[in-house]
Amino acid sequence: MNSKSSAPVIFSVFLAIAVAPVYGDSTEPPFNRVSLQAHAERDVPNDELTVVVSVQHQHRDPSMVADMVNRDMQWALSRTQKTDAVQAQTLGYYTNPVYTKQRVTAWRARQELQLRATDVAGLTRLVGVLQERLLVARMQFAPTKASRDRYENELIEEALEAYKRRVAVVRKHMDGRDYRIVQLQIQTGGAAPPVAMTTMLRAQASESVVAPQVASGTSKLSVSVSGTVQFD
Repeated sequence: MNSKSSAPVIFSVFLAIAVAPVYGDSTEPPFNRVSLQAHAERDVPNDELTVVVSVQHQHRDPSMVADMVNRDMQWALSRTQKTDAVQAQTLGYYTNPVYTKQRVTAWRARQELQLRATDVAGLTRLVGVLQERLLVARMQFAPTKASRDRYENELIEEALEAYKRRVAVVRKHMDGRDYRIVQLQIQTGGAAPPVAMTTMLRAQASESVVAPQVASGTSKLSVSVSGTVQFD
């Protein structure tokens, strides 16, 4: 992406000028202060995919249900280790009783596995393999931390330049007075919405599962600069 291309910068200007009353001492309240705000945003490419898959079983024997979950997760981890550049992390492990007429008739166990990679094609192929015995719980695209930091730094520069232009506009109407920035705040924001939030039925182990079809899309990042300028 061309680092110079960006969405239009949006500005908000708040002008507040107070007349200073006469005080007997040398301490005077602030006057001729202007509050300004500038905003810059950009759609940036998502270059990292995170997928959470899970295994779940139910059985009346708690030791059996635990064994079934553990075996499936061991199988999933062994296949994950064969795929380069995929970061794997096991998440929560849950065991709950199943009641029928206020009596425990079975046990249900569930464990999740989080997979993350910038190689989207490789990860989706792996997910297709894992779907033979696991479920896809959720899937999300987002910029990597390195990409996010780089784009946010560029947006900070754009927002600061926009802020300076706003100050120059106001200064023309303050008879060209000297000024100083007495307060400045910078806020960053933006997030990637989940591209999929679904539960998919597990196929039989003998069936071939097609890999999920995904599109990385973009995420909107934004930077807001707000502050107060004192015109002397």
